Amino acid sequence: MASKEVANLNGGKITSKCSNTEDFMPLILGFVQFENNHWNLLGATLTSTSLNFSYTLATVSAEELCQTGSSITFKANVISSFSIDADVFDNDNNLITSMSFKGNFPQTFVAENVPSKAVKLVFRNNNPSFNQIAPLEIASFCGGNYEVNVTPATGYQQYQIVLKALCRDNKELAIAPTYGAQVKLKNGQTWQEINMKGGIVDYLGLPNEDYELRLLWKNEWEYSSYSTRFDATGNYLGEPKPETKVKSKKLNDGRMQISVEKTFEQNICDDLGW
Repeated sequence: MASKEVANLNGGKITSKCSNTEDFMPLILGFVQFENNHWNLLGATLTSTSLNFSYTLATVSAEELCQTGSSITFKANVISSFSIDADVFDNDNNLITSMSFKGNFPQTFVAENVPSKAVKLVFRNNNPSFNQIAPLEIASFCGGNYEVNVTPATGYQQYQIVLKALCRDNKELAIAPTYGAQVKLKNGQTWQEINMKGGIVDYLGLPNEDYELRLLWKNEWEYSSYSTRFDATGNYLGEPKPETKVKSKKLNDGRMQISVEKTFEQNICDDLGW
């Protein structure tokens, strides 16, 4: 303070102020605090009598919100999980919020804490498995039932992955995780979100390709790999990988099931109590 290092404020105060608040209108820029299970807006000025202080800054809408809003159902003519993101705009093309939809076709989502106004959902084209989805026009975000029809991209086929995780110190026990993961083409750039339930996920992939699969645990990725290469009877033709066993079979509905047994790092198993 005044170009000198001090140990305390000696009765002084530090005042933090939000500047350029008009740049965020019609949203309110201010300091917020979470207490009693909800966020409280503290205003545009915050005062501290200690050098050890922190704050949370947020933009807040003053609009009346509906606790529950429109019902949106995602449908497709394939058996697959999905992860779809959308940006929500009002009639003046102002961004209101962004939404993520994760589930399995068909699945319905009900919007929550949304403004009572007409909106347009613009779906991001960040999932290579699906064709671009047309924007969804909603007359009032507080009600109504809407359907979104999703079609697979050209060349993509239906697969089922079954993941079994083995611990390095005890390979007699296989764990089928319920966990979020990502897959991508081996030489691709875009990771595709998938959500496993009991180690099983239905998804869309390209035939005769090599894929990578990864799970995030404590900020570190655990990787595995597999292929969508099979002979005429459905036997797996992918290249063998260290500490990974892969086999395949054709399901009754015609899809190929790819079973992956992967030996995990022991520290992950220890953390999970396996």
